[in-house]
Amino acid sequence: MGYSVRLIKGEVVIPASRANAALAAVRDLDRRDDLKSGWSSDDGVGHRHWAFTIPAEIQAARTLGDVLRAFRFEPSLEPDGELYGVEFVGQNRGHEALLWAVLAPFVEPGGEMIWLSEDEDDALTRWSFDGRSLRASAGRMVFD
Repeated sequence: MGYSVRLIKGEVVIPASRANAALAAVRDLDRRDDLKSGWSSDDGVGHRHWAFTIPAEIQAARTLGDVLRAFRFEPSLEPDGELYGVEFVGQNRGHEALLWAVLAPFVEPGGEMIWLSEDEDDALTRWSFDGRSLRASAGRMVFD
């Protein structure tokens, strides 16, 4: 975590009929303090949270689009609520892999996200979705 990254492809589809279940899955994930590595003490008491997020934004989310924004993704949505793509509006890698692993069962097969890790010799990582899980594979950029 903490590496500077850029999402260069965010082609994922979550049908509107699955959006509420996907939101519920993220809410379940948010209850897992053991996975969080962010820390804040704005109120004088320490709280664990997802890296580079504001916990109140996650708690206030009422739609899948809202919760994705809270995790620093700008969703592309159809009027009926179907998600058909995302852009990452953050700069550093946080807990995106955990988020998308939880969302993977709701993503249509064939979905793909390609990340460029700018602090790691421009390493590429592809996340592929098969309708059940997320699979990460390393890649590299080659020029002839």
